[in-house]
Amino acid sequence: MGVSGSGKSTVGKLLAPYLAKNENSSIVNLASLAGRKGGHPGSLAYATSKGVILTFTRALSVELGHQGTRVNAVAPGLILGTSFHNTHTTKESADATMAEIPLQRTGNAANVARAVLYLASEYDGFITGATLDINGGVYNM
Repeated sequence: MGVSGSGKSTVGKLLAPYLAKNENSSIVNLASLAGRKGGHPGSLAYATSKGVILTFTRALSVELGHQGTRVNAVAPGLILGTSFHNTHTTKESADATMAEIPLQRTGNAANVARAVLYLASEYDGFITGATLDINGGVYNM
């Protein structure tokens, strides 16, 4: 996984010196349920990019773990009220998706923010390489 046998990618080399200055450093990447499920028709590029973030999170956690840096991700499901869903999600699509969510509702930005805060905080000192799903119970992965 390293560059020229160095054992660390270019990204790892660039980030490591800055993160090493803080013994409790943490990175939280933003993925999506689409990265796990493949998204809806027409969202190939979006779903693919979010899937890449999931793999990047796991790989970077290995590269930076030796210095104590934790790397995790969050993968929100349908979070209405965001500019993404305001632009790309029709009411019909939102209603159909909501019907598949066990909690029978969408999430909100505060749900995602609290998860990011938890993963970035010292409370989570032994979690790395993980993805926290914030989707109301959708586990069709």
